[in-house]
Amino acid sequence: MEAAKAEAVKLLVRASQLQRIVTGAAAGYRLFFSWLLRNIQRLGDGADGSRLGVEEGAGPIDAPAVAHFVTGQLMVDVLGRELQASPVARCFEHETRGCVLCGAVR
Repeated sequence: MEAAKAEAVKLLVRASQLQRIVTGAAAGYRLFFSWLLRNIQRLGDGADGSRLGVEEGAGPIDAPAVAHFVTGQLMVDVLGRELQASPVARCFEHETRGCVLCGAVR
């Protein structure tokens, strides 16, 4: 019973870590797609006299942060790497002996 509790605590800590990683990754993608949308909208503005509607009151987008995202996070699968390292991924592949998550014995 104590071993199961200890494993549950480890999984909760790991889930919290993954949540922080996913939140950080989502922020990078949100920044990139906001920048991309704004630039696409600007390309369409005035072409036929219409305006696609760049959000009024939207603040400036940090171009160096977008460049950092494109050359870094966009090129590396951060979430995939983290998920492959998780105990849940090992459970599904049955790499552990006597897995407490699924009961698999190899």
